[in-house]
This record gives sequence, C-alpha cells and structure tokens, in this order.
Amino acid sequence: FFGGNAADKPNPKYSEIYTLVLKGLLACSGAVFPEGTKGVVLDGLARNPMRKKGYDYAHGTGHGVGIHVHEPGVRISSISNVPMKAGQVVSIEPGIYIPGFGGVRLENIYRVEKHPVHENMLHFVGFVFIGFDPALVDMGLLNSEEKAQLEEYEAECLKRGTSLRALK
Repeated sequence: FFGGNAADKPNPKYSEIYTLVLKGLLACSGAVFPEGTKGVVLDGLARNPMRKKGYDYAHGTGHGVGIHVHEPGVRISSISNVPMKAGQVVSIEPGIYIPGFGGVRLENIYRVEKHPVHENMLHFVGFVFIGFDPALVDMGLLNSEEKAQLEEYEAECLKRGTSLRALK
C-alpha cells in the first residue's frame, strides 16, 4: 500500500525514504556503547543516515517501554541526558515525513544488555521480530555491515515465522 493505492512496485522515493529510515534503525539498534551513554548520543546515530540526505524528524528517536507505552525516565532524543543502563527497555523509532508526499516510521522494541564480549559496554537486544518489507528496501543503499545486520534480523524473523518474505 503506497500513497493510498495498492501497487506492485513502490515509487522509488518511497523505497529511498524507507531504506534511509531502516539505515537509521540499524545504526542505533546495532550500536555498542559505554555504560552511562546518554540518549542524545544514540539519537544522533539514528538520525545521521537521514541527515546525510537532508532529512530529519521532529520527534525523539525512542522512549522507555514498561507499564506505560511511554515509560518515564529513559529516552533516546536530542535532549535526553538520562544514562543508558542494562535492564532498560526502549523503543527505537526513526522516521521521515514529507509534506504532501507521505512518510515512513520504523519502530522496534529493545532491551539494553551488557555486551557479551566487551566489558563495561552495552548493546541492544531485540524483543520484537517482524520482518521488513523487501519490496521497499533498496539494497543498493545499504553498506555491507547494514546488509549483514538486516540478513541476521531477517533470519531470526524466518525462524519465528514473522518474516514478510515468508508471509507473501
């Protein structure tokens, strides 16, 4: 469903913005960072792929998830000074919105965990595994690290039966 119409092939602009948002999600969710890193640092990682192409978004990149959908405390945003620590659960949800054209937001939920190899480092571990739409991903815009990260994620989705490739 692209721009209000069902279509076999998306408009190339939709593929571009979808892939740029995906690059932001991969950059943030794949980060390895020191304990105590503030959300503002991670926010920049998510925004950077889009900013390189002249896009940005007017909301925070993520927030705490718990009893409330927007759990107070931890945030990933341009104004977040809350340090990240193991055990937190957060969303990561970058987006691009183009007035008169449309937009994309990709969101997933992660828990912050101690890195299994690097002492005093943290990383994100996925909670939710739903595949990305392969018709919208422009693989030519992804670097080798992003492709490997996406393939690993999609393999997990296939195992769980939640890959969009498997659902088609």
